[in-house]
Formats: sequence, structure tokens, C-alpha cells
Amino acid sequence: MKEIMLPYILICIILVKTGIVQWTLRNAVIMIGAGGFLASCFSLHTDSGHQQI
Repeated sequence: MKEIMLPYILICIILVKTGIVQWTLRNAVIMIGAGGFLASCFSLHTDSGHQQI
């Protein structure tokens, strides 16, 4: 999971630091929500709990 989220976090930090995205509560909620959505999609996609017969 770390390997997936680290680039996303770095991109968000760069966007905020360069001024492309302003750090407001609304934008923070959107970025964190998008990150949570990506994490849940990748965790569902890579779920190894199911065994193929």
C-alpha cells in the first residue's frame, strides 16, 4: 500500500507548495477522499484472500 500512496501524497504536496492547488478545507477533503478511494480500489484489486480452484 505504501508504494501506491507515496507518489500520490508527493504529488498532492507539490501541487499545494507550487500554488496550483490552494490548501483549503474543501480541497483537503477532496484530496484525502480521493486518496482513500484509490487506496480502497487498489486494496480490493490486490486482495489475496480469494483462492482460485
